[in-house]
Amino acid sequence: MLGANGAGKSTLMRCLATLQQPDAGSIRFNDIDVLGRPAELRKVLGYLPQEFGIYPRITAYQLLCQLATLKGISGRGERRERAGYLLEKVNLYPDRNKAGAAFSGGMKQRLGIAQALIGQLRLIIVDEPTAGLDPGERHRFYNLLAGLGRRASSCCRRTLWRTSANFAPEWLSYVGGAYHLRWRAAGGGTGTGRQGLAKTGRKEGVRGSAGRPTQR
Repeated sequence: MLGANGAGKSTLMRCLATLQQPDAGSIRFNDIDVLGRPAELRKVLGYLPQEFGIYPRITAYQLLCQLATLKGISGRGERRERAGYLLEKVNLYPDRNKAGAAFSGGMKQRLGIAQALIGQLRLIIVDEPTAGLDPGERHRFYNLLAGLGRRASSCCRRTLWRTSANFAPEWLSYVGGAYHLRWRAAGGGTGTGRQGLAKTGRKEGVRGSAGRPTQR
């Protein structure tokens, strides 16, 4: 999701994440009425806000285990396995027993990414996820998010179009009163679509019309 400062990107993402009520309109995700049944969406939602705070006195491992409990993962062994897996994915496993107070800004951001990936996710919303990350960690995150695209939709706010477009298999933009879909083909090429249905390698697409996009 790209736009000028003050355009409402974070506000829209907060509405999608059930943290803020819009003044008017409706939001649906598959068969879920997001505004009417926010608890249903939260069961399948992973969310990383623009500013992610952590508890300074508990370790990264303890934090992820606790959040896994809140996400409904009841088995102790499963919680531990999931926490370890995510810490490995964000390159924090060697620091898993450090308290949050000892974390740098980049380490806190990586921990925020890990907590956003807990649970049986169908929707992942991340607001400036690579802020504070070095180039290597950005690349790691892009690969992780792209890999999750097979089972979950993602909404990612970024300020640099070129960097973001490199990892996203599909991009939808709203320009000049019409929706435009851009996708990467299996052979490495790109395709574009305007308003109509654009097919991708997974036989999915987005039908766009001025004012009403529909995921298929």
